[in-house]
Amino acid sequence: MRKLLSTITLTALLFFFSNLVSAQTINNSADLEKFYTEFFNNRQSRDALVKGYCTDSLYQAWKASSSDEPFVFGGCDNYSGVQIRQLPKDNQYLVLFGYWYLGENDFRSREGVTISVENGKINKVDHHAPLSTSDLSGTKWRFVIRRLDKPNDYYEISKNYYEFTNNEIINQRVDLKDARSVPNPYYLTDTTPTKFDSSKVGTNTKGQYYVEKWGEDLLFFSIIYFNKEEGLMVLSDNIYIMNGKEIRKEFFKPREFPVNGPKYSTW
Repeated sequence: MRKLLSTITLTALLFFFSNLVSAQTINNSADLEKFYTEFFNNRQSRDALVKGYCTDSLYQAWKASSSDEPFVFGGCDNYSGVQIRQLPKDNQYLVLFGYWYLGENDFRSREGVTISVENGKINKVDHHAPLSTSDLSGTKWRFVIRRLDKPNDYYEISKNYYEFTNNEIINQRVDLKDARSVPNPYYLTDTTPTKFDSSKVGTNTKGQYYVEKWGEDLLFFSIIYFNKEEGLMVLSDNIYIMNGKEIRKEFFKPREFPVNGPKYSTW
């Protein structure tokens, strides 16, 4: 009889705690911080975590996948930090994976995923179509600069602007006494470049990587997020807003925390 009561009690406790897990909801970036902190630091509990924070369809998709996508980027386990930004759309968040630079004073994002939250659950990952040079051509952007010298003033907007044609990016320098523009050829590709391929310039390329020739150097960035209507573009750790557009302030207040450090946030 005692054994039976113990079994019933244990079953009731398991049922109670399983219901607590399944009742988890996502209401803001702080809730997402809890999810990703546990996701990276407690691998043993990932099944219950995903089941509790996500919709059933996303949970099943995660169970069927051979990796941890769609919650992370393919190589993010090698990164040392996560940054969560709220996008202009209320139910969308940009989750960036990268490295702490100069200790923990600056965070450099390298890859990212966009997630959508509906009815308090992580509902889906919004995979954006590859960016095309036709999407960029004719657009003008301003660069967002992080202010390390003013911890309470995260960002400022550069007065300079970048204008795209189908084959060049033009850096219009307006912060100098003698303003000048500096054009550089660029193209887009789906493969990580090892050298600049001039034959692709001006051919309406598309892909997940932005490639630019800067003098004799090669610059390339992961295209993490692009939305012309919102006026927002994120290339690796570079953030741009479309000239004349205003981005909601919350986007520039990122939530940051280490993934391989303590199980609690340090920000």
